[in-house]
Amino acid sequence: MQKIKAKRGKVEFAILGVGVNLNVEHFPPSLSNLATSLLLETGRIVYPFYFLDLFLKVFESLYLRYQQTWSKGIFFFEGEPVKIVIPEREEMMYVRGINPSGNLILGLKDSTQIIINSRDFSSISCFNNS
Repeated sequence: MQKIKAKRGKVEFAILGVGVNLNVEHFPPSLSNLATSLLLETGRIVYPFYFLDLFLKVFESLYLRYQQTWSKGIFFFEGEPVKIVIPEREEMMYVRGINPSGNLILGLKDSTQIIINSRDFSSISCFNNS
């Protein structure tokens, strides 16, 4: 979920809602091919307060980085490696930007670029540690 209010090109506020399945072991058949949880991915129980503390620290760090780069007209994740899962395949790519339609521009190591819409992939993972 997201809500952004902007006037004259300036963001007045942004609200972001994030849902994370922490310790879910089973999903209904209609979601079993789409949904996962940290427990299923790591095999470990995740303690909600520990997760929230870590999530907020990482989110704040990313937000501060976003503020520094966006004000300079630099795309936040440009050049960052990402793993993208498209139906039937998984691939490492690099973020190149966002086009005017809001689609993600990704590149392969050989400089081939592809444009991808959010409905075209099931997950994307960023590997930035800064």
